[in-house]
Amino acid sequence: MLPINDYAMFQRRQEELLKQAEIELLVRTAEDARPGAAKFPRKCASWLGIHLVRWGQKLEQFGTSEKRQHPASASARA
Repeated sequence: MLPINDYAMFQRRQEELLKQAEIELLVRTAEDARPGAAKFPRKCASWLGIHLVRWGQKLEQFGTSEKRQHPASASARA
């Protein structure tokens, strides 16, 4: 990238960045204002994800318990 030696070039670049920021702000505002758009905060999503992983780990431990007899192995002994 070439160095910016010209103030006019710097000013044009600054205007472009401001336009992009304004457009992004308008898009975000429009998305938030949609009727029926469910808001699911990041904190809630994080909590739910952590608990789903923990519950899954507990289910895996429950299913692989050594005390649990598998129906196939129990019938083979009889």
